[in-house]
Amino acid sequence: MARRLEDFVLHGRWYVMAAVAAVSVLAAVPYAGLTVENNIDAWFSARDPEYLRYREFSDRFETEDTVFVVVHAPDVFSTEVLERIDHISRACARLRPRS
Repeated sequence: MARRLEDFVLHGRWYVMAAVAAVSVLAAVPYAGLTVENNIDAWFSARDPEYLRYREFSDRFETEDTVFVVVHAPDVFSTEVLERIDHISRACARLRPRS
C-alpha cells in the first residue's frame, strides 16, 4: 500500500500538485470578500474602562499621533534623572491642545 502511494506521488507529482493547487483555490474562495477592520473600536467593548479613557483622550487631543520624549543620561535611574523625567512627564500632562 505504501509503495503504491509512493509511486503515485513520485510519478504523478503533477497530478498531486494540481490537486493541491485546486483544493487551495477552492478553500480560499470563501475568503475572497473578507475584510479586516483594524480600527481600535472593533477591539474593545464600548463599556471597557480603558476604552472609555482612550476615547476621552482622543476627544481631548483630537489626534492619534504619538510623541516620544527620549532621555539620554549616563545613569537613567539616578535620582536626579528620575526627578527630571517626572518633571517633564507632569509638564506634558498639563499641556492642552491648541484651539
